[in-house]
Amino acid sequence: MKKIISSLFVLAVLIAGNATAENVKEVTVTKQVTEAFSRDFISTSGVTWKQSGEIYIVHFNQFDGSHTAFYTADGELLGAGTDITKEDLPRTVTEKLNRKFEGYSTVQAMKYFSRADGLSWLVLMNGKKNNLVVHLDRDGFINSTRKTK
Repeated sequence: MKKIISSLFVLAVLIAGNATAENVKEVTVTKQVTEAFSRDFISTSGVTWKQSGEIYIVHFNQFDGSHTAFYTADGELLGAGTDITKEDLPRTVTEKLNRKFEGYSTVQAMKYFSRADGLSWLVLMNGKKNNLVVHLDRDGFINSTRKTK
């Protein structure tokens, strides 16, 4: 499960559209995965699929926002996220980011929910020398940080 969570964390960078990766590609999705997506999410539009390793990534619009969901090849929903503005981050998360990553600015944020970990936050930050993806739990504690180009 840690490998899947780690993969999802790296893929969060891709969600933002600010990074590319050679191992993520457009893909034809299996019937199991598309049926699971149709059951899990209604009234969607702008649906696009990608795949990274064994994880299927779907970007879509639903109701009032842009969303991303992650599926296994058998159609198990691993988690889903909603793009949010940095102003929508909880104050505890914003304060932690400002203290810990002085000199970085928040570029994009996602409210992420998985069955394994519940609610968490994924934040893409720009710095002078590199970018960071920071994964915080619901209370603002940093779970992990990854540098990106």
